[in-house]
Amino acid sequence: MRRVAPFVFVWLAALAGCGGPTQVMGSVRFGEPFELKVGQSVVLGERQETLRFLAVLEDSRCPTDALIQCVWAGRVRLRVAVAPLSGDELPLELHLGDEPSSAVFGDLRLELLDVKPAARLDLIPTGEYRATFRITLAR
Repeated sequence: MRRVAPFVFVWLAALAGCGGPTQVMGSVRFGEPFELKVGQSVVLGERQETLRFLAVLEDSRCPTDALIQCVWAGRVRLRVAVAPLSGDELPLELHLGDEPSSAVFGDLRLELLDVKPAARLDLIPTGEYRATFRITLAR
């Protein structure tokens, strides 16, 4: 029997990679989905800009391994940063849940498509998170 949970599971992940090295995963093509783990970054196409996955700020998604019925599906919020190869980072927040979000910077749009693993009852270690993004030209 399933019960309705009167609360929402919320896990806040600590910022990862602060002061640590960033793992550059190569270059991505515009319009094609790509995946990053916390602390990883990619070069955006032929441009001199990088995208870095900084942190999971919130994960209040309904756990898939719970014997409960959630009244709200929850959401997951991420912090990323875009920067020229030699310049200051522009921090951005993206989320999935109520509605997927995207962010426009310059002539580009960054979309958050998916976040794995699925929510579960136990705390997900920061290193297990993988986010799927797509970069397109903003129109």
